Amino acid sequence: LQHRVKNNFQLMASLLQLQKREVKGKTNKDWISDFNSRIASMALLHQKFYHTSEIGKVNSKVYINELLTNLKIIGNCSSREFTIEHTMEDIYLPYGKAMALGLIVNELFINSIKHAKSNSKKLIIKISYYLNEIDEASLVYFDNGLLDNDAIQLNHQSLGFELIHALTEQLHGKIHYKVDGGLSWYIIHKI
Repeated sequence: LQHRVKNNFQLMASLLQLQKREVKGKTNKDWISDFNSRIASMALLHQKFYHTSEIGKVNSKVYINELLTNLKIIGNCSSREFTIEHTMEDIYLPYGKAMALGLIVNELFINSIKHAKSNSKKLIIKISYYLNEIDEASLVYFDNGLLDNDAIQLNHQSLGFELIHALTEQLHGKIHYKVDGGLSWYIIHKI
């Protein structure tokens, strides 16, 4: 079963790459790239889920660290110069929550690479994920990009923004963001 699911993820990614060659326009090509990134996040989680020693759970630190490695490769395809700093705790999550968390990180990263404008030449992304209490965890995501309130209002209408909010609801979490020297996202959820 695991092998079939892995093959299906690879098939979807390959079909999207073929479609990307046929599509005209940067916006459409970007949309396909974003979707392919989401598939890669899910495929990585699936792989981690079946190679974990903790039955039915995924170590979020291992998963997110590997996801960030993959996202760095995707980000390096852009013309953006960036660094990612991250600190993670070993938090074991059920498959569905790990999937939502990975897709949130994926969406925030894509948004940073595409839209964050930095005062310096280098975009800095900082991510932390840690336990607050016994049954609650926090994801803090920051990039030093400059956004004004108009840009944030426009972003509220994007698929990525809607997806981040829907995934946070799936985590039974709360989300808020703050603009101060960049854009910070705070997501607190039950484990």
